[in-house]
Amino acid sequence: MIGYNVNNMEITKKTKRELRIQGWIFTILFLVVMGLLAWLSTRYNKEMDWTATGRHTLSEASIKVLDKLDSPVNITSYASGGELSPVRQQVRDLIKRYQKISDKIRLDFVDPMTNPDKIRELAIRTDGEMIVEYQGRTEHVQMFSEEGFTNSLQRLLRNAERQIVFITGHGERSPDARANLDMSIFIDNLKNKGFKVSSVDLTKSLVLPPNIAILVIASPQLEYLAGETQLIKKYVEDGGNLLWLMEPGSKAKLTELANAINLKVLE
Repeated sequence: MIGYNVNNMEITKKTKRELRIQGWIFTILFLVVMGLLAWLSTRYNKEMDWTATGRHTLSEASIKVLDKLDSPVNITSYASGGELSPVRQQVRDLIKRYQKISDKIRLDFVDPMTNPDKIRELAIRTDGEMIVEYQGRTEHVQMFSEEGFTNSLQRLLRNAERQIVFITGHGERSPDARANLDMSIFIDNLKNKGFKVSSVDLTKSLVLPPNIAILVIASPQLEYLAGETQLIKKYVEDGGNLLWLMEPGSKAKLTELANAINLKVLE
């Protein structure tokens, strides 16, 4: 004789029914959540960079440079190998970081093999080399790094006509020489930031070049003549910027110039 436990059968059916209901509720809630996330993604675009070095985002310095752009920046990368080449991908990844911040950054690729004469004319030297154009001025960029590209933007943003001018002819520290006491490393850094640097020998000509941003006196060893002093004095009085570098114990005090521009030199 076979017996059935009616109560157990009813509990089992009830449990299965509850589990099916819970399954349907979970499925419905899951679809609703996915739908909400999809809807939110069309309203908000937020990316997080979880890499240790933050290599997918830009530094504050680069973002500040982008904020100064008031015209499109057109980039042409001369990279071979087609769309899937590693060099093109490297360039694309770099520029994409800037495009996330600014809609003024435009990137195009050209295969150098399609027009070798044009490549020679443009003096393209490396695979993937970028020509960056902004307001009629151009820069060649061969470093596929944030530092290299941001520096190129800084150079393009600066007024190319204004320059830093070093006075020479009196034993000043040279802006070009590579000796220990000269200033070539400092000048290289200025040029990398987009400054145009030149020099003027006042012993040969008592004329300052136009469009001077800063006139630099770099620790002269000889006193300036009266005409040279008056020339610098007039430049300062007309609103010019003067950077005067003097080493402790310098023999040339330039007392006349200091008095002329109301500058007190501390011993």
